[in-house]
Amino acid sequence: MRPAARAPRLWVCKAYYFTNSFGLACLLPFLPLFYASWGCTKTQVGALGAVRHLVGAWATPLWNGFADRTKTHNVVHASCIVAQACLYARLAVVSHEGVWSWLWYYVVLCEVLSCPTASLADSASGLMCRRWNRARGLTVEDDGAASYGKQRLWGAVSWGLVASPLIGALMSRGGARVREYAPFVGWFTFLVMSAVVSTQLQHDHVGADDEGVGGEEAGKVEMTTMASSGDEQRRVDSANDLHALATSTESIPTRLWNVMKDPSIATRFFLFLMAGASMTITDVYLFLWLQECGGTPSIMGAALFCTCVTEVIIFYHGAYIKRALTLDWCLILTPFCYFLRQFYYWLLPSLGNAWWVLPVQFLHGITFGLYWSTANDFIQDIAPTGLTASMTGLFSAVNAAGGFSGAVLGGIVYDAFGGGRLFLGIGLINLFLGTFFTTLKLRFDRRDERNTVAYTRLENDS
Repeated sequence: MRPAARAPRLWVCKAYYFTNSFGLACLLPFLPLFYASWGCTKTQVGALGAVRHLVGAWATPLWNGFADRTKTHNVVHASCIVAQACLYARLAVVSHEGVWSWLWYYVVLCEVLSCPTASLADSASGLMCRRWNRARGLTVEDDGAASYGKQRLWGAVSWGLVASPLIGALMSRGGARVREYAPFVGWFTFLVMSAVVSTQLQHDHVGADDEGVGGEEAGKVEMTTMASSGDEQRRVDSANDLHALATSTESIPTRLWNVMKDPSIATRFFLFLMAGASMTITDVYLFLWLQECGGTPSIMGAALFCTCVTEVIIFYHGAYIKRALTLDWCLILTPFCYFLRQFYYWLLPSLGNAWWVLPVQFLHGITFGLYWSTANDFIQDIAPTGLTASMTGLFSAVNAAGGFSGAVLGGIVYDAFGGGRLFLGIGLINLFLGTFFTTLKLRFDRRDERNTVAYTRLENDS
């Protein structure tokens, strides 16, 4: 009889997300403002925002595949964080004359060297939670079980409840040098701290003898699909049905493709693509729009605070919410809530005060918290054994591709029609997408109901 597995130290995940998100919150939300103050147009700001996603769409899977193949996840992760910290911090001390002539290429370099950091952390945290639960004989449905969301919420706490209000207050009330350098100093300090913590994350996958493909218990695997109802689930008879060709002798891209070509999985990834576009448009252009509406850095910091209040709650209860609503309904909520947010942003000037942006920011708990925790759990479930980082990198790449489209097209629309019409337009697109996915879901639910009797008989033949 094998000895019980040693449970991972989940405080490492929490410490990583807290320190890393603190550093990111110091600078990322305010970068568009810095770019604009250095003389960039809205279209150029959009192009700089698109760099992260343009690079991430191809470089993140390559980095993560390299880490999976060489088993050097911690070295890759820590090195990329340090590169990210140093390269962006250098922007605070260089000359900004004629900035656009070199800035785009510089940001490309920054992103090439730092793009896999988030996906490697998410992959490790999901695996550590599953190992922690298995060491204690728990499943994700048991009281006291660990979940990805319960680790990731510490990033939300750090980002929205601590760092963003602090930096917003410093940039509103501090002197010129404080406003100019504080975001970069905070960025560098806390990212380096997170690089140190990242060396303690565990990326090793539970063996197939202990746990089935994609992190499920050995034996049968169940997945909800766009073609299933909340109660009736299409059963994958064994892990081999999903990864029938995913043998260790095949290349990483082939093994991932054998998963991705499943229509139900591909449909979900299309939703991830569109969510990435909406997320980026909001991240890149909201603060510019708030500034036009009379908003100050204090309002922007408060707006980030509000986004993270519900995000923390939903991350903590994400596993329960997913069981109650099912995976698909959790995902379908995303475009509908983006529509409500973006339509509200369009109305903001008519409300007379930029502070009125705060109430709608609470929907971020769904548009990011519920979406991100549900999607990452799904990625852990479908990942072939030993390729969790690669599958997480592919998920990040799809989000990045959507983000690239949103950043580029958003900048063009912003320059041509203004921020209000940009948010109105993307909001209406999200309303259409939510309706489309709802119709698709209900259609397949009705089809499954007609096949329930046959399905049950096959399951009970044994």
